[in-house]
Formats: sequence, C-alpha cells, structure tokens
Amino acid sequence: MAAWVFEVAKGIGMFFLHPLFYIGWFYAVYLGYRRVKRERKDFHVRVQDGWFEFRTYLSKGILPGVLISLVVFAAGAYSSFSFPAAAFFATLLFSLFLHPAWLSPAFTAGTAFFLLYFLQIYRAEIPYLNRWLSFEPDGTLPTVSFLLALLLFAESYLLFKDAAYHTSPRIIRSPRGLNVGVHESRRLWMVPLVLVLPGGNLHLPLDFWPLLPFPNEDFSLLLIPYWIGFSRQIRTDLPAAAVSATAKRVLILGLIVSALAIPGFWHPLWSAAAAAAAVIGRLFIPLIQRMQDQNRPFYFSRSERGVKILDIIPGSPAERMGLKIGELVTKVNGTPVNDDTGFYGALQKNMAYCRLEVVDHQGEVRLESGALYEGEHHELGILFVGKEKQWMDHAG
Repeated sequence: MAAWVFEVAKGIGMFFLHPLFYIGWFYAVYLGYRRVKRERKDFHVRVQDGWFEFRTYLSKGILPGVLISLVVFAAGAYSSFSFPAAAFFATLLFSLFLHPAWLSPAFTAGTAFFLLYFLQIYRAEIPYLNRWLSFEPDGTLPTVSFLLALLLFAESYLLFKDAAYHTSPRIIRSPRGLNVGVHESRRLWMVPLVLVLPGGNLHLPLDFWPLLPFPNEDFSLLLIPYWIGFSRQIRTDLPAAAVSATAKRVLILGLIVSALAIPGFWHPLWSAAAAAAAVIGRLFIPLIQRMQDQNRPFYFSRSERGVKILDIIPGSPAERMGLKIGELVTKVNGTPVNDDTGFYGALQKNMAYCRLEVVDHQGEVRLESGALYEGEHHELGILFVGKEKQWMDHAG
C-alpha cells in the first residue's frame, strides 16, 4: 500500500512539474485574447469573457483522461518514457503554428509514433534527443497506436460535448463582397493521462492481469498532461450541427484506428498502419468539410424575410427571452424588419417593452416578449449581420 501511495504522489508531482501543463495556460489565454479582440472589432462587444478558453482548458478534458487511463491500466498497455518525451516535442512543434487544429492527437501522437518508429527501425541518432527518445521496450509502439485510437475517441467526445458550446461569431466578406456571418470554434483541452511504465515498485494486483503482453511483473505509473486541440470555421450550418458532423467523422476514424491498432500488439506492422490511418484520415476530414461548404450558401447572410440571429450575448434580455442562434426575427413590436435600421427603429417604439415575432429552425412562428429597462433598448443582446457601409455588425 505504501508503494502505491508513493507512486501516486510522485505521479501527481510529475504532472504539476510538466511544462505543457503551464504552457497550455498561456496558449488558452492567447486564444481568449485573440477572440475577444476580434469580437470587439466586429461587434463592439465581446460575447464570452477572455478567460473562457482558460477554464475550458483546465476542466473539460478531465473525464476523458480518466477513462482513457482506466482502459490503459486495465489492459496493461505499457510504454517507455520515450512516448511522453516524443509527444512533448511533437506538441511543442505543432503549437508553434498557433492553430489548435494541428493539436489533434492524430498529428501529435501520430508524429510521436513515427519518430519512435524511425529510431527503432534505423537506430538513428538525433542530437540532444536520443537521451529522451529510447526505443525499448518493444511494446512502446503498439501502445502508442492504441493510445492514439483512444485519444481520437476523447477528441470526438470533446467535440460532441464542448466544441459547439459558445462558439465565436465573426463577420467576413463573401465572394460577392457582401458581409456574411460565420462561427468559429477554437479549443484547447488538457487531458490527464496515466501511463504504465515497466519497472518500478508496483506489482500486478491479479493473476490474469494484464490482458496484453507485459514484459515483467513490476511497473510504475506516470501522469502527464496531454493536449487536444480543435479549430473550425463554420459557414454553412448551425454550429451544433457542423461540429457534431465533425465529431462523428473523428469517431469513425477512431474506430478504424482502433481496429488496426489492437492487432499491432502481436504484429507490429498493424501499429504503423493505424498511425498512418490516423494522420491521413484527420487531414481528410477538414478537406471534406471544405468541399461540402463550397456547394452550399452561407447560413448567416442577410435575408429579406427578417433579421437572422448570429449570436446571443450571455445574460442579455435576448437570452432571457429564449432566442436561439440561427432563428429569424421577422417583426419587432408589430413592425416587419429585415435590416439593422428597421430593427432599431421598431425597437425604440416602445422603450419599456419588447415583443418579437420569431421563426425558429423548423420554420414555425412564435412570439417572444420581455420588459426592457432604462438604457437597455440598445442592449437587447442580439448579434446579427449589418449593412456593408455601416459598422460591420451590431448588437441589437
């Protein structure tokens, strides 16, 4: 029992000493700073506070990290210290692009795999890195490909649960030179992983464990922070639907990679096939999305039927009235509206009360109403696409 307490305490200490844990703070704050700066430029108001990405980084990846660690521990999938070292270098490399999409585990863990594969096959010498990147024991590469599949499942889970939550609105120019709205999702999640390393003070708790081949009966545990990043600009659909489609594709890719990775514990070439499938597949997912977007109109463009809601400011009267992103406001206080000028003019007809006619995503019409307070008629909390010659966007 004392050995377990010591190993757990040592693992926690190593986790909080890991550079990526703290570098991720700055990366997440940078994402928040860039988002707030752009939103203020486009809308003269920020939608979420600048610490939103930082809170997401710290909290949202804990559950998938725990689940992955339990699977790895139960299976007895072991790794040398070379994998976390290679993953660290790969993550730092891709983080230099300042684009979270490159921090998908398909790229970071995939690069780590092929770096270790290169070292193992060719016994290559890399200055300053060979001290950290050994190629023993032989089970490291199958474990990396297995972990890669699990991390893709974690990425899919995080996309489903978080990536469509509070996406950031933006105004861009369409090919025709008109203002159109898009949404952007940029996320960085910290996923805590527990790795099993051969050699140490811990022993197998059961005779039939582990399920996978293990080199000896003694092992130690290593807790590391692993980054998962995501970035997508959503042009032709609602944020939730677009991100859900991406999450499903990542889930399918994870199933394919896992089907290739598991035989790799007995036939190493399957591990290489799994890593290659992960990298290639993850590169193709955004390409497929771009091809689909080319044949579809922008979802958030100006309409003659009314004012389409690009976003809702949290805590605003519009949120309290139950308005949703993508809905169409057709009448304000009984007056038909189809642009920002008409919207503001109709809103000011009644300084104490607001009544909206709204068309929802199913095309059904409903009425929403609420009280306004002094000074609030300019802060209803609706963001929409404004006219090209005026300030590009407005908060209704």
